[in-house]
Amino acid sequence: MEEQKWNEIDRYLLLEMEEEERLTFEQKMEKDATLKQAVEEQQLLIKAFEQRGNQILKEELEIIYQDRKSQNTNLSRRMIPWTWLSVAASILLIIGLGYWLLPQPANNLNFAQHFSPYELTALRGEENGDYLNEFETLYNQGKYKEVITHYNGNLKSTNDDKIRIALGVSYLAQGLTKEARKQFEIAQKNPLFYDSATWYIGLSYLKEKDEKSMQKVFQELVKNTREGNPYHIKAAEFIK
Repeated sequence: MEEQKWNEIDRYLLLEMEEEERLTFEQKMEKDATLKQAVEEQQLLIKAFEQRGNQILKEELEIIYQDRKSQNTNLSRRMIPWTWLSVAASILLIIGLGYWLLPQPANNLNFAQHFSPYELTALRGEENGDYLNEFETLYNQGKYKEVITHYNGNLKSTNDDKIRIALGVSYLAQGLTKEARKQFEIAQKNPLFYDSATWYIGLSYLKEKDEKSMQKVFQELVKNTREGNPYHIKAAEFIK
């Protein structure tokens, strides 16, 4: 597969595509089994990297990069030996070595850098037990398009704000920011989910590159949460 295709896959997985481009790419995947498999493999690599992305790994990656750079080694991701460390190194090359090797500004308006899925566990419900289990499984597998379809077909009557957050995240991951905000704004009224819902509302404006609205949301989040709150800490990084 040519380099242009890999770059396209990277942009898709890093949520950098606009909605129209993303939909076109997903249509290509439905028709091209090879492309779909490549996307799934690349997604697994990214997840493997995220699970091992600690400071020691970062230091090792910098050593590897500097050594190869000094030897004028071809840094193609397909040439790196297949160990868990080189898997991480290959993903770092996909994202861009500058992501960690160069200082990052606190107010970096990079949606992919700050977006991570809401942790969804232990959904319970006697009436829709099987549907809830399927919803949770699809969501935790990152199959956000299927999550949305499953919800609209089977769980629309559910009033669980935890599910609303997960559904909103699924919309957000698909680039459907307005639909995502509708879910977050409902869940935001529940004190138990105010912090996470407000954080994702801010991220939806970040996705739209609406810095003014994003700043307003994060200022409110910082104002209404304690300093030790993880969402307070993350939102404070954006406030000017």
